[in-house]
Amino acid sequence: SAFKDGLRMVNRTTKKVVVVRNACDSKHYTYLNISPDGKKIIVERVEATDFTAIPGSWTTESKIYMMDYDGKNEKNVFE
Repeated sequence: SAFKDGLRMVNRTTKKVVVVRNACDSKHYTYLNISPDGKKIIVERVEATDFTAIPGSWTTESKIYMMDYDGKNEKNVFE
């Protein structure tokens, strides 16, 4: 699942939540998809690039990333 604090996966056997990728206030993941073979994740990563104090808003940049199911080998595949 994609959350503001990162990507999480639930082990169906143990019911434990596993951290795939961490995020923070300035970087989060949305729109997660998993390949049919279960080996790759493709996700939109949104990063805050600039904060404007008035009116108090962030400028964000979205990019599409692909990574292994365990969060390793993350690479940008589309801007």
